[in-house]
Amino acid sequence: MAQNEEPPVRRHRRLRRLGVPLSAVALFIAAVLGGPLLFPPEEYPRVWYLPGLIILTMLVVAWLLPLLIRAARSRTWSGFGDKTLWDWLQLLIVPLVLVIGGFLLTTLQDSRQRAIEDQRAQDTALQAYLDQMGNLLLEKDLRTSKEDSEVRTLARARTLTILERMDPSRQRQVMQFLSEAVLVQRVEGRQPIISLRQANLSGAELWDIDLSGADLSEADLSGAILRGAKLSGADLGDADLSGANLIEADLTFAIMSGANMSGTYLDKADLSDVNLIETDLSGAVLSGAVLRRAVLSGADLRQTYLNGIDLHGADLSGTDLRDARGVTDERLEEQVLTLQDATMPDGSIHD
Repeated sequence: MAQNEEPPVRRHRRLRRLGVPLSAVALFIAAVLGGPLLFPPEEYPRVWYLPGLIILTMLVVAWLLPLLIRAARSRTWSGFGDKTLWDWLQLLIVPLVLVIGGFLLTTLQDSRQRAIEDQRAQDTALQAYLDQMGNLLLEKDLRTSKEDSEVRTLARARTLTILERMDPSRQRQVMQFLSEAVLVQRVEGRQPIISLRQANLSGAELWDIDLSGADLSEADLSGAILRGAKLSGADLGDADLSGANLIEADLTFAIMSGANMSGTYLDKADLSDVNLIETDLSGAVLSGAVLRRAVLSGADLRQTYLNGIDLHGADLSGTDLRDARGVTDERLEEQVLTLQDATMPDGSIHD
């Protein structure tokens, strides 16, 4: 063995010792990089995902480290010219890790700073909106104003704008204010003071909120959480409710014709006397829902879950029930008012 050549045993021990700092650096990179990639900046850091990242990183290191050790002991990979593998590790890996770690840390800090600034901007905008609405109520007589008046137009414009800018939790604050102030409900035959037509409420957190008689036609409520919400008599015509959570919601007498309700969760919801003409309910979950006297003519009910559904007196003429689950033809014929021209779960057309 040449005098300057490092013995294999010593090289093996040095590389094995190198595995400890390399593992630590790998865990650091996983923790820094994993959070921003998997979660929005305002939700980072959250401690529950970190153990998974640590375990995954340890498994990767445990797999790679023996390969590096074997490579260091192999004649084939004993060196490049005058440099051994150990020398290359010292020269390349440590500086590279430091550069990557610094870049990731800077990126994370910038991301967190932008998130903080965005949260502050949203808080400022929300407070400004509440102040403006208070002024319209107290000084401009918004509550007693006439339909199509300038003050109502202004209130609606400001409301739609703030809902577009807010995140789901702050959207809830806006909607809670509007509900408690009785500005979006139909009361004693009076139309809502503020119409929410075409409002952007995608992903909004609106559980248990009172929106009875609200005008939500053409609104985007996709993925919204409306569990237990009061939507009796609301106008949801042509609204997007795809993937929304309407479990145990009160939708009695609501207008939902032409709405997109594909994949919507409607377990144990009350849809008695609802207008669902030509509504897309494909893939929706209606287990235990009540649809007494509901009108579903022309509705799309393909691949829906209808376990325990109450359809007494419902109009299912022309509906598409192909591959619907949890209900038999006999049960449908026993409960519904009419199945004329409906496509049954087995694909046959009902007379």
